[in-house]
Amino acid sequence: MRKSKNIDLTTVGGRIKFLREQADMTQDELAEELGLNDRSSISSYETNRRDISAFQAVCIAKILNSTTDYILLGDERGSFEEELMRLAGKVRTHAVKNMILKQVRDAIEMEELLIKNTH
Repeated sequence: MRKSKNIDLTTVGGRIKFLREQADMTQDELAEELGLNDRSSISSYETNRRDISAFQAVCIAKILNSTTDYILLGDERGSFEEELMRLAGKVRTHAVKNMILKQVRDAIEMEELLIKNTH
């Protein structure tokens, strides 16, 4: 696939195009994943001729393994909750899920103790 050299990452459309190309997807493939009839909507999003809805931003973020904060605001960090949910969605086994939950619970308990001891 041909990659564009100059993508304007200061725009919503530019970030969508960047993420799509990073995922090695065509406009047609992204349109299909979104349930759109053709790539014209994707092209319109990427060239900033059409605004995306909040729902489309969520769907695009999920498909392109990103966050709505990054797509809409350019915030690469995203929110902690979004990042946690994105990563949790990748866990496949119950054993790993349980291990992660235990680690999160332990971290919360440790933080509570630290806060309690500093007051």
